[in-house]
Amino acid sequence: MHRRLPFLVLIAAAVAGAVNSSMLVSTDWLAQHLKDDSLVILHVGAQKDYDAGHIPGAHLVTLADISVTGATGLRLELPPVAGLERTFGRLGVGDGARVVVYAGTDSVQSATRVWFTLDSLGAGERTALLDGGLAAWRNSGGALSTEAAKSEARTLTAHLAQRVATAEWVRAHLEDREVQLLDARLPEFYNGMNAGGMPRAGHIPGARSVPYNSAFGADGKLKTADELRKLVRESPLTVSYCHIGQQATVLYFVARYLGQDARLYDGSFQEWSRSPELPVESAVARKIDAIFSPLADKNSPGAAVLVRSRGGAIFQRGYGIRDTRTRAPIDEHTGFRLASVTKQFTAMAVMLLIHDGKLQLDQKLTGIFPDFPAYGGAIAIRHLLTHTSGLPDYEDLMGPGWSPVHQIQDGDVLELLKHQSAGKFAPGTSWEYSNSGYVMLGLVVAKVSGEPFGEFLRRRIFAPLHMDGTLVYLKGGDSVPNRAYGHSKSAGGFEETDQSSTSATQGDGGVYSNLADLAKWDEALEKHTLLSDAEMSAAVTPVTLANGQPAKWPATPGGDNLAPGKPVSYGFGWFLDPYHSHPRMWHFGSTMGFGTAIERFPADQVSVIVLCNRTDLDAGKLALQVADVMFGQ
Repeated sequence: MHRRLPFLVLIAAAVAGAVNSSMLVSTDWLAQHLKDDSLVILHVGAQKDYDAGHIPGAHLVTLADISVTGATGLRLELPPVAGLERTFGRLGVGDGARVVVYAGTDSVQSATRVWFTLDSLGAGERTALLDGGLAAWRNSGGALSTEAAKSEARTLTAHLAQRVATAEWVRAHLEDREVQLLDARLPEFYNGMNAGGMPRAGHIPGARSVPYNSAFGADGKLKTADELRKLVRESPLTVSYCHIGQQATVLYFVARYLGQDARLYDGSFQEWSRSPELPVESAVARKIDAIFSPLADKNSPGAAVLVRSRGGAIFQRGYGIRDTRTRAPIDEHTGFRLASVTKQFTAMAVMLLIHDGKLQLDQKLTGIFPDFPAYGGAIAIRHLLTHTSGLPDYEDLMGPGWSPVHQIQDGDVLELLKHQSAGKFAPGTSWEYSNSGYVMLGLVVAKVSGEPFGEFLRRRIFAPLHMDGTLVYLKGGDSVPNRAYGHSKSAGGFEETDQSSTSATQGDGGVYSNLADLAKWDEALEKHTLLSDAEMSAAVTPVTLANGQPAKWPATPGGDNLAPGKPVSYGFGWFLDPYHSHPRMWHFGSTMGFGTAIERFPADQVSVIVLCNRTDLDAGKLALQVADVMFGQ
């Protein structure tokens, strides 16, 4: 004979703050009542976990069984009530059933999501959570079964309670002192350090951070009532949210367990963050904004700033104006001249040709340009990529006659180099930053591919990554979308200083781009979209000289020499030395009217991009200030 479970009723509001003890059962209690006729046990998880072993008699329920993706793309939304009644009815959850829910894995939030769903149907007073879940059952010596439970369909009649809050309701109650709003996500999401795949990073204003996992002890069991009250404080109404409405059900459960009235903002941050009219706060964004907001106003040129973390943008903002004529504001689509940040695109183009089998790293310059002087016979593609070619800087060879109107072109650089009889040093024996080397690489790409350098970049890099606002700018060619013009600051204000005699070369600095596109570029590097990890490895390996020694900056100061005599780590188009022990890939760019910087920290999954259209701002220094914020310096 099966014992019948005595009728249990949850007395929720008899005494304010009284613990609803019927909401939580121990493994001992469950073992004693395992065969009660009115008991229904729900194992929440995946089929494979259920098949591997579950509490005897437990029925499998997945989150897909009790949720839908809404018409607007919101995940884990409550389906129509009639569908839920049928789903639970098939599992044997009838009007007279007593239900115990547990998670089949360590994800207790999946079990509390099922508990919340039953509570929203009016069945919460006879539904309990197994304290400690399946792990506690195993540790107590409880038996496991691999046989699927059989059940007789029952009728569940919903008695709907007001348990769901909408975005409109939350917004209307942001200043309501009778409502405590709790963010159940981990601190990195609440603080805005990680967007978690959401359109915006941060939290709903006024929300308090109470990570869902803080409700449990090391043993996976719910903390004591006194400990829980320190987390979920006494309030007339507790509203919780998270990413998609799952982790927040833990706090919802805790509030109800402590005898409080509770609601779940079911749309959660997936809905809130996608609605620009809804406010978002971020401690990280506030600190980053404090760096840039004093630097530019609506009447001055300024900067565009992008910070990506854990695969998503957590900060993207423009400061100041594109030019002093139109006074159009800088935003994520404003096109800046990247200057030497271009070199990473040039290096990628070369590596794509190597991938195609059309070029080799050890191929010599004279093998591509047969009429190049004999000294080019010792210069390999590898030397050009790593600034170890010894090619003289074309700016030192230009002489008079060049101007912003009569600009030097790539072909002119090639002719200047052809008139030299030797390089500055034997290839591979020293290191010196070389714009000439990257102009030559741009010419190599054009020669080997049989198409203009800019067209190759468009076809092989920009178009596949949908970088629609990025291009190699040629005067008289395609215009730059939403173009920012360069400026210099003087006593009388800002003067447009957009072009110089060297602003027309391509491979060393001719790319224009914007934040929106550079976010796609950063993601492509992160995911190895264009080249595999193995193919990229050479690009992110610091060059060593022919004698096996590490490279150093030239001892003599001047020009692009950032650290005379000090060690330098450079790969293909990237500097590679760490910052405060954080491995990084980085590059600065500086040209007439512009300063740019990209700082990538692959191990930390953090990237910082700063684009400036005025020369008095140090983009590199500003980018590192942002990095300091990200790393808590």
